[in-house]
Amino acid sequence: MEFDSGALTAGAQAAKLGFDTVRSLLGLLKDAKEALPKGPKADAVGLAIEQSEKHFAIAEAHWPKGSATSSANVNSRRP
Repeated sequence: MEFDSGALTAGAQAAKLGFDTVRSLLGLLKDAKEALPKGPKADAVGLAIEQSEKHFAIAEAHWPKGSATSSANVNSRRP
């Protein structure tokens, strides 16, 4: 089985882009929440955003930091 460092690097870059996109979306949701009138719906939205941020932080923490995020990392692991 041959190791394809290009595919690994592309996959890592796509995952990073996905994490960056979710982080941006959460920021937009927080900004939009501020435009809602105070009340139970705004509170529910705020709670949902908080839970989403917690789950996102957990997912991001489980993603291997620095592994295969650059071709230098990939190439340094080659036998």
